[in-house]
Amino acid sequence: MSNVGHSRSLARFGLAGETKAAKPSRSFSTGEIVCWSGIVLGGLLILGGLAWNGQAKAADVWTEEQAAEYEAASQAMHCLANEAAEHDSHRHAADHDHQHGELSLETTQRFERIEQELEAALYKRDVLGIRVMQAGMLAVVGFGLGLRSIHQKS
Repeated sequence: MSNVGHSRSLARFGLAGETKAAKPSRSFSTGEIVCWSGIVLGGLLILGGLAWNGQAKAADVWTEEQAAEYEAASQAMHCLANEAAEHDSHRHAADHDHQHGELSLETTQRFERIEQELEAALYKRDVLGIRVMQAGMLAVVGFGLGLRSIHQKS
């Protein structure tokens, strides 16, 4: 095809006489970079929270040693409750009551400590993934709004 024929084909599509323009280079402002980074980070947090919720097992947050200690503390509290009920039905010497009080305080403190550890472990297993996903969603929405604001100003 000749140059003239080529020009007529281009003219038919409204492209005659136009030269190809070079694509303008796109440079991102610091605000855009921060917003895009925040959006990506938020997306990663959402995925991490989903993965945690889907994969977290009791063994990830609670060891076998802790479980054995909890069982022992639970058993000690049960025995203490039985002894207290038995103690109420019988009268004992005053020095035995003092020793019994120290043991019951120690047993109660041990049980409360291990129970708090269990509650923290359950929180990690059940709630942590949800909180991470919520933080990710907030990041995506917040940085997305920031990016939109930057684009509206330009």
